Amino acid sequence: FEMYQKWQAEFEAHPGGYMSQVRERMTEARTRLAEYLHTDQSRLGFVTNATMGVNVATHSLRSWLQPGDEVL
Repeated sequence: FEMYQKWQAEFEAHPGGYMSQVRERMTEARTRLAEYLHTDQSRLGFVTNATMGVNVATHSLRSWLQPGDEVL
């Protein structure tokens, strides 16, 4: 949470400068998360919230699901 507060303060102080570093910061976060999960960073993606993540995941299953299938 402290890191979030730090990033929020940086964004509010210098929104243009912060936005110019977003790609670099996201790459760093993806790299660290991949190391933590022992996976390749190309297998990870970020979404805006949990609802978006569930929608992306279920949409990707659409080609495998048949009428009447249930996702739990």
